[in-house]
Parts: sequence; C-alpha cells; structure tokens
Amino acid sequence: MTTNNEETAITTTTGPRPATLATRGVVQLSTLDDVARLAKIAADSGLARVRTPAECAVILMTGAELGLSPMQSLRGIYVVEGRPTLAADTMVAVIRRSGVCALWRTIESTAETCTIEAKRNDDERAQSKTWTMADATRAGLAQKSIWKQYPAQMLRHRCAADLARELFSDVVLGLYDPEELDDATPEAQPAVVRREMPATTAQEPPQRPGPTLDGLGI
Repeated sequence: MTTNNEETAITTTTGPRPATLATRGVVQLSTLDDVARLAKIAADSGLARVRTPAECAVILMTGAELGLSPMQSLRGIYVVEGRPTLAADTMVAVIRRSGVCALWRTIESTAETCTIEAKRNDDERAQSKTWTMADATRAGLAQKSIWKQYPAQMLRHRCAADLARELFSDVVLGLYDPEELDDATPEAQPAVVRREMPATTAQEPPQRPGPTLDGLGI
C-alpha cells in the first residue's frame, strides 16, 4: 500500500513546477541582518572575490535589485575600481528573464567580428550592435593578453554589454561589464608585499650649508 501511495505521489507531480524559493533552494535575504550574516560567511570562506564583508553586502544588495539570488550575485557581480560591475554573461541572463526582452540573438561571432541583435517588447524595431577587432584595437584592448587568447569571447562580451546598456538601460541600471573599465580583471584580495627593513634607521639626506654670517653682512 505504501508503494502505491508513493507511486501516486510521483505521478501527480508531473509537469512544470513554479520556480519558488522552496523548489529552487534559493537563500532568501529578507533583512539587512540576513545580508550581513551571509556577507560575513562569504567573505570568511575565501571562495568569493571580495575583500571585506561590507563589499560582499553591496554585491548581494546590487544583485537583489537585479533579481539575482545571493549565489548568482557572488558569481556574476565583481568590484572593479571601487564600483560594482556585472559580468557580460550575467547581464544577458538578467535581460532575457526580465520580461522586457523579446529577442536576443547572436548573428555572428568570430575572432574578428561580433554582431548581436535584440528587441524590446515595447518596440517593434529590432536593434543590432557590431564590435570588430578594429574597434578593440582603437580602444586599446586588442593588445591585452586575454584578448589575444580569447578574441571571439571578448568581442562577444563587449558587444553584448554595449547593446545591453543602450537598449536595456532600465534593466542593467547603469552597470558595466568588468572588461569595460580600465582594469581587465575583477578586483581580488590585494597581495601584500612585505619587505624587510634594515635594522639601522635611514640616514637623513645631506643638508645644504646655509648662508654664513659674512654673507648676511652680520
């Protein structure tokens, strides 16, 4: 009898389930205390690219505004030059599930050029954006090592971020991709370089002789 009940229970749960917090296992942050506790856990773990719990809390709250779960925020939001940035792939994911995007399609993606087309639900016209290696060269990006290693991926990221802010500025809320800022990589825990100082104190620089009494007419 127990087996029949279990089989019946299984058959009655077929079909798509609503993506609730319970079924997805998402950590829910309801208060600032929740944010503070999770931020400390993430910072202490050493697995998140954050330097302090306060920095982690800002990432979590930024992600909440974008509809990201806490772990999605820690994976896709970085701090570059003291400001939150959104990884290009995460930016596209946020746009696609925002309810505003009717189309997001990569037309071409090679090591020399990338073209992406997108369309909003409230606009009948589709809009496209193209980034080429010539654009990257003019922007001073092509000489960076990561661009030399992954040119197609870097062009796609830059093209996607550019189009996202132009067409879906109300979704990405002014966030930039880390690659769009001066630093090519997100900020990690800064390395501390310790140098042994000599035991003796540094000598003071030699002082220039001042004017003599004779020179002053005294």
